[in-house]
Amino acid sequence: MTRNLRMTGAVAASDAARVLRDPAATSAERSAAGSALAQAPFRTSGKQQRARFLKDNTIGPRLELVRRFAVFTNQYPWQWEPAEAEAFITRSPVAVSTARNYQNTLRLFCGYASAARYGWRTGAWSSSGRHRGRSSMSGTRSGM
Repeated sequence: MTRNLRMTGAVAASDAARVLRDPAATSAERSAAGSALAQAPFRTSGKQQRARFLKDNTIGPRLELVRRFAVFTNQYPWQWEPAEAEAFITRSPVAVSTARNYQNTLRLFCGYASAARYGWRTGAWSSSGRHRGRSSMSGTRSGM
């Protein structure tokens, strides 16, 4: 089966999810599809926040924090667990207000990234085999 997925650009969540579910997919194809699905919420989160009338001076630091957390965990968002957030927040001393801001930012992002109304959840979040509901960090129901 020939796959025609451009993993460097915007990939349809359904196409990448199909690769993740395909038992004949190679490891490289699965990795590329997973990466494409993981990037979808990062690409659109800023637009979603702007639609809620948030300003760039709020959106920018939020996205930067989520990106730093993703680098820290070296995992896809659907693999994130509360223990990783705790380790990230406590790795260096921060004020309580800063720690709560980190928690809220990560919770909001995970809630957004796992919301059914956005197409990628049907891809990675449900076909990854790890989480069959919402992210365990989204503050909502978890299917673990």
